[in-house]
Amino acid sequence: MTQKFANNFKTTVAARLLTGGNILTIAPGDGAKLVAETGTLSVTDFVLLTLAKRSSGVETAWEIVKVIGRSTDDLTLDTTGSRNKESSSLLQWEIGESCSARLTRDSIYAPGAAASSVISSSESFAVAGGPGAVTLSTRTLGLGVGNWTVNCSGFVESNASFSNLVTTIDGTSSTVYNPLYDPSAAQVFARTGISGSRSITCTFAYTASVNQTGSGSFMATAIRES
Repeated sequence: MTQKFANNFKTTVAARLLTGGNILTIAPGDGAKLVAETGTLSVTDFVLLTLAKRSSGVETAWEIVKVIGRSTDDLTLDTTGSRNKESSSLLQWEIGESCSARLTRDSIYAPGAAASSVISSSESFAVAGGPGAVTLSTRTLGLGVGNWTVNCSGFVESNASFSNLVTTIDGTSSTVYNPLYDPSAAQVFARTGISGSRSITCTFAYTASVNQTGSGSFMATAIRES
């Protein structure tokens, strides 16, 4: 997918857009002005626009939309997942309200949504704690637009036995039962099809019957697939 950009593009809503709608009609002639900057728009070649509400001249609410097609001044909006992108608000828009091309968070995180984009976070830690459940490491990845595969790899060296080691990605856990962890055989846990435009949390933890000591490391890596 390739994100297109338009410099200083600004227009207004020309027909009411309901919360369930996917066609944004803009002021006459402005559709041609938009594609003069961006070129042809499609599912794989899109532009992000920001709709804004005003009260007493001050902007008070926004919705970021992804334009994937154009017919004259009717813009087709992507509703995959939701129409409102990047955690913006899904709103009804009235004739005359503002619409413009702006720099957004995910435009900075992931320009062009290139398939090779990689985000990684890692740390080494000391093992100390127990009995019971102890979190060894927490890594947070800020994902941009697209679909991601997240891989976690961790190991623990210890002189005692673990009841289990648990890797969690975005709330889904993989439990590994192993009495003694070997750094030469780090556990890898992966999840595919994670949608972006948000942060996800990865954790590495253990449960043991006695206090543990040792060391280890944990790495979380996200790879954009589309």
